[in-house]
Amino acid sequence: MTDLIQNLAKSAGIDNSKAEMGLGALLSSVKENVPTDTFSQISSSIPGVGDLLSKFAGGSKSTGDSGGLMGMAGSLLGGDSKGMTSLISNFSKAGFTMDTAKVFIPVAINLLKDKLSPELMSKVSELVPSGLLSGGTGKASPVDQIKKLF
Repeated sequence: MTDLIQNLAKSAGIDNSKAEMGLGALLSSVKENVPTDTFSQISSSIPGVGDLLSKFAGGSKSTGDSGGLMGMAGSLLGGDSKGMTSLISNFSKAGFTMDTAKVFIPVAINLLKDKLSPELMSKVSELVPSGLLSGGTGKASPVDQIKKLF
């Protein structure tokens, strides 16, 4: 796990503790949005998931009632936004700005590809809007749409 965190921190340009919190936020969102057996398979593939989730839960910051903001973000993104709402909420609790999350998430997803089977990776990727993974497509990404709210 230490190597994964160090690689993640270096690639995202953040410190190790921030990388741990970010990966904990991502995995917490995955846990909230996939079936229990799927998350068990993910946990088995990535050593130390329980520790990451504990550190995230213990170190996350309370953001107050952000339900309205999450609902507006979800309506901008369309469709089933539960995964996106969870992702935004957890990264906010982890102390990430939208800009930092936009850099961190694709790096984390790419590093997880080495740990997870393609089937499990697709379950993780389904929770992350393509705009966060693919960058500019000529259209405003979900992150850019959310930034307009502020």
